[in-house]
Amino acid sequence: MYPFVTLVLLAIPVFYLVYHQIYSVGVTTDSIHAVLQTNATQALEFMSNLGIWKYVVCLVILLSAITFIAYKIFSRNPNTIKGKLVFLSNILIPIISLLVAVNNHPRLPMNVITAVTQYHHELSIFKQEAAKRVINSKNIVSDKEETGEIYLIVMGESINKQHMSIFGYPRVTTPKLQQHKDLILFDNHYSIHTLTRHSLPYALSQANQYNGLKPHQAHTIMDVLHKAKFKTFWLTNHSLYSLWANAVTVIAKQSGSLRGFNYHVGTTLKSQHFDEVLIPYVSQILDKYVADENVVVFVHLYGSHRDSCNRFPPQYEQWQGTLPVAVFGQVAKGNLHKQMNCYDNSILYHDTVVANILTLLKKINAVSGFIYFPDHGFDVVSGRGQNIDLFSFDMTTTPLFAWFSGAYRSRYPNIYQTFKDNRRRLFSNDLIYDTLVGLFNIKTNLYDSRFNLASDAYRFSEEEALVVDGKIKYNAWNNIKYHQKENIKNVVKMGGGGGELFLLWTPFINLPQRGTKAIVLLPS
Repeated sequence: MYPFVTLVLLAIPVFYLVYHQIYSVGVTTDSIHAVLQTNATQALEFMSNLGIWKYVVCLVILLSAITFIAYKIFSRNPNTIKGKLVFLSNILIPIISLLVAVNNHPRLPMNVITAVTQYHHELSIFKQEAAKRVINSKNIVSDKEETGEIYLIVMGESINKQHMSIFGYPRVTTPKLQQHKDLILFDNHYSIHTLTRHSLPYALSQANQYNGLKPHQAHTIMDVLHKAKFKTFWLTNHSLYSLWANAVTVIAKQSGSLRGFNYHVGTTLKSQHFDEVLIPYVSQILDKYVADENVVVFVHLYGSHRDSCNRFPPQYEQWQGTLPVAVFGQVAKGNLHKQMNCYDNSILYHDTVVANILTLLKKINAVSGFIYFPDHGFDVVSGRGQNIDLFSFDMTTTPLFAWFSGAYRSRYPNIYQTFKDNRRRLFSNDLIYDTLVGLFNIKTNLYDSRFNLASDAYRFSEEEALVVDGKIKYNAWNNIKYHQKENIKNVVKMGGGGGELFLLWTPFINLPQRGTKAIVLLPS
């Protein structure tokens, strides 16, 4: 028994000593969280990524040999002097190792205690969140006749479309996506909340602001997909256990395969990796795709999450210094240049990640589709970020775009055309669930065609549009770029007459209130 106790007691100090020897820093709570969160396969991969395999293998062989020999000696001669020495060594070795480790890093014991305590606290909160979703799945009717389909659902983080050049922003922040000429861009999309834990559970469940359901009372897209025999994957660069992730993790854990890369817990905004870490795993899933199955891959990126200065590699720091007045007007005279530059650089990097994922899907010869939307926006111009207490509609101004293969367009010509024709219709991301069900052509009793943007029955008007869990009426005039485009179209249609327009202007220029009505005389 004692040799095994020795191995257990040695685990923490030996792991620390090897880690410290390689990296010259102590084991942090984040490293311990990584071990606690992973399964056996991921734990091995985590150690492999640290580059300590050769040390671990040698250590395991050495300790196993010592343990075996000690066990043999001690079990045969328990009362001899040698036996007692073995007994003492089994106690002293881990104690000495621990003292050496603590001497090098005095916070090691507290880090272990803090990490384990914090992890189990967040796990407890997660279980409470999961317990809310006790939904009876027996009454689900969900069927899918067709096979050979694969879809990617990519979810961004804190993405304001007014900072994306593909939607008209003056800085070229989305050059890669703009190379995909076959994208369907939805100009009039918005998010219902400023926080992930409120927006995504609505987007991915039957609940929305108009049917009276709350996410924990509703079936999720995973329920419907699994009943219809879809294989599902969830890849995320977000923490799985944190204040803002728990509600989303409940849905993520419903997937057939969940893979996380951010081992932080609690309220930290840190991330161990940039979003590109997910791309090889998307590629692996696509490479293993079998033509007679239906697959949906959910990819949850860290995007432009605050602090956006930490969301991109150094080579993507394209914008620095003061803002040009010719582009940003009065905003350039303020002190937001660093925040604006960091945010735009993060969008530039995000563009590369999203475009690369789309490129991978385009290589698959299948009925396939790509849908992108973020959880919420970000108010960069006023410096409010996503603070719900300082709510602004810029926090809800979000992009939505999609792509479908030729095989999809041939199989579902009416669905595709209707979806494309509705690209200028007002649409909130709590209606994503019904739209996905419609795009996947799933027959289910958990569906409302009124909320499906790919349906002729879609009904949603500015008068009924809401945000913040239905507490605030959405101001559709806040979508500046959309209304500017519409006004230009109206000018062209009106041709040689005179008429009234609603003038809307870029948010960077200090002019009267947006939506001000003015008379514009058009040339004869």
